[in-house]
Amino acid sequence: MKNKPPVLADQALDPSSQIPPHQLPASNHRYDSSTSALLARWVTEDLTNRIPGDVGEKMKLSILDGLGCVIAGMNTQLTEIVLTGRLKHSGQAGPILLPGRQLSCGLLDATYIAGQAANALDFDDCYRGKASSHPGATIVAPALLVAHARDCHGHELLQAVTKGYEVSLRVGQAVDATAQRKERVTGYSTWQVFGAVASAAALMRLDVGQIVNALGLAGSQAPVPNVRKLVELPFSWLKNGYGISAEVGVLSALLAESGLRGPAEIFDGDSGFWIMCGSDRYDCELAREELGIKWLSREIEYKPYACCQWTHTMLDCISDLRHEVPLERIEHLEIRGFVELAVTLNADLPDNIIDAQFNARYLAALAYLGRSPANGLSTSDLGADDVAAFAQKISLVHDPLLDIPYHAREAMPVQVTVTDISGRRFVRALQDPAISMTPEQIKQKFQRLCAPILGAAKTQRLLEAVLNIEKHSAREIVNLTMPE
Repeated sequence: MKNKPPVLADQALDPSSQIPPHQLPASNHRYDSSTSALLARWVTEDLTNRIPGDVGEKMKLSILDGLGCVIAGMNTQLTEIVLTGRLKHSGQAGPILLPGRQLSCGLLDATYIAGQAANALDFDDCYRGKASSHPGATIVAPALLVAHARDCHGHELLQAVTKGYEVSLRVGQAVDATAQRKERVTGYSTWQVFGAVASAAALMRLDVGQIVNALGLAGSQAPVPNVRKLVELPFSWLKNGYGISAEVGVLSALLAESGLRGPAEIFDGDSGFWIMCGSDRYDCELAREELGIKWLSREIEYKPYACCQWTHTMLDCISDLRHEVPLERIEHLEIRGFVELAVTLNADLPDNIIDAQFNARYLAALAYLGRSPANGLSTSDLGADDVAAFAQKISLVHDPLLDIPYHAREAMPVQVTVTDISGRRFVRALQDPAISMTPEQIKQKFQRLCAPILGAAKTQRLLEAVLNIEKHSAREIVNLTMPE
């Protein structure tokens, strides 16, 4: 056999001398049957007339709710710090508009900042169960910004957001760790990177091979699971790290589009993403089965309170009790709850809004005093004498029996007992927080968040544009997010 001539360096870099790096070997069934390939094929599909009507309407509400959180979150102290630190070192301004700000920057800068802003108020959507998370934080804003950059139409944006939710939640379920493992290591932004990359890839019209590479690149660059460090005092202002997760997703799609290879099987096998993200188990069928038939996005929950969802059942109980027992007659208030509420969120009273979002006694005191987190959190309440005085009457008790439904299905059981000055006891017990925000309530929440920034008239125009997204371009929607 004759020796092959050596490949010169310039030939190795010449695309015409190689198989395009994004193409998968046509005969390699190992790759064709991988979870990456299956998800990639689905992301390339046209879902016109295939998304059930209720799912489509739910996704419009998710875009509306997520966009409201980004616009309001852009105008917080937290995001101001992030924005300053990020843009101070950027090389150029860039053409991408930042929702809620009179600023523009590059796509990746905008994606990072918007990802952090989405979760700044802790008002963004939630998913419970095997993929517990704030899924919209790494999907809605990144998709909108990519759609803005690529001049996509609203119907493309709606499909991309839907694909992002489905891919993200399925991966999250597939890599979900045991309760014992989560006691040591857990996080959301690690696997939520796949929501960002799936929605971006759909809008960029990547082919199957490119998307497989994009998924592999995203998993290889995903942030570490940080929740157990996040909840150590003082709380990290990075929070869940959704900015870098969103950016990595979009960057991975851009790199794959340019021809960069990633692992072709990022999810499967003994060294798959499940162990990379700190899990101790993996069920690939949860990522694969009934894709496009069973819509996990139907189970998205919208937050009525601007604080950690672990406190929401407690706040619902207090909302009932405060109408029965006047404030001046309360002797003691006991909150009996599952571990994350009663232990993780049990701390001294906060001196900043981030700590306040995760402080159960502080939030309980605010709610009973009539300053519910449903209206957002205010710096004027930090250190307030009446809040501090009432918080002294509150005790948190960890009940291990309540951990059982929490670990089994992300239930958030709480029992609140109020004892009045005569010794009478009033009890409210709930298994889960209320999740039945109506479309009208979500619209009202959006108006409360955005009107102070955009003005009432422009907020209404933006609301109508999102709810009729098929009639608008992404750039039209982004332009409506600019303050007057």
